[in-house]
Amino acid sequence: MPVHDLGRLVSEAAKFLGDELMKMGERLRPLTAHYYAARYPNAARRLGISYTREVAEACLEAMRELWSILRPHLRP
Repeated sequence: MPVHDLGRLVSEAAKFLGDELMKMGERLRPLTAHYYAARYPNAARRLGISYTREVAEACLEAMRELWSILRPHLRP
């Protein structure tokens, strides 16, 4: 069954990639709500999400940090 919860995915991946990724878990966990808000109608309203420039920048920064950790482990 697919998993979309970033906190859970980070916990699983950290078993293979180490503590650096595990430390990101709390920063990435809130991004799961943004996934649901983008995917399902009315989810943003139900989850109480409103988008501002600051919210977008925080999400992008978290993802940039995640990619900087994951990129060395990806095959070209």
